[in-house]
Amino acid sequence: MGRTDRSHVGPARSGHLTGPPHRRPRVPDADGRLVVRAWGADFPTGQGFLRPLIDDRVTGSYNFAEVDDAVLRQLIDQAIAESDPYKAAKTYAEINRRLADGAYYLPLLHDRRLIWRGPRLTNVYTTDAYGAYDYVSLGVRGVG
Repeated sequence: MGRTDRSHVGPARSGHLTGPPHRRPRVPDADGRLVVRAWGADFPTGQGFLRPLIDDRVTGSYNFAEVDDAVLRQLIDQAIAESDPYKAAKTYAEINRRLADGAYYLPLLHDRRLIWRGPRLTNVYTTDAYGAYDYVSLGVRGVG
């Protein structure tokens, strides 16, 4: 693909992007589209991370890049149908490579945090999925 070759980008489709109309990013019908969005996976797997970014066949799709690639859709279906997690991981790695080669997304920031807590908190742990405290489980020493 050349620098100006946009054949890998699907056409702008009205109503394609999820969310209420006033919250959808405006995607102009021009060469060189750019949409800045924040997003995080619901669960830390290939399906949870990659599928919403590239597959507009699912409810809640975050396919803001309007990826329209039949091979990627086929690979997603293949990975989801695979019962062996190691084989599925290889397919997700192939999807990731193809997605990176297409330059559909440009990650600008990977958020890292230092989480501070007071010494009186009890039952403190961070969830793997969100990297934050499970606030429902917190307690405070010396209360009650």
